[in-house]
Amino acid sequence: MSGGGELGETPEAAARREGFEEAGIPPSLPYQRLDAMTMIPACWFDAWASWPADVWLVREHSFAVEVGERELVLSSEHVALEWLGYDDAVRRLRFDSNRNALWELRERLWPGERRKRTAFA
Repeated sequence: MSGGGELGETPEAAARREGFEEAGIPPSLPYQRLDAMTMIPACWFDAWASWPADVWLVREHSFAVEVGERELVLSSEHVALEWLGYDDAVRRLRFDSNRNALWELRERLWPGERRKRTAFA
């Protein structure tokens, strides 16, 4: 799930709004901001043509939220929802920035030995 912020909206407020709009996640749930962040080329966005001429990159922030046993209700922007284990999710993700965020979340939840190692295969 991803989405953009609206004018004057903080990244966390945007994450809460997008979570509710795209999956019915109550905005009142505790969101955790992750350190994972990147810049995405503006050309990935359909709306780029309508943005100011000096916009080349868009900052991507990552958040985590525990939804528990709640049933998620997808918006028309999505066609399916699938819960995956870490290894399967890493293989399915298209962008390294998303893999980095997932790795960070896993390390925060289940810290491993702090040594140099491959983050994901």
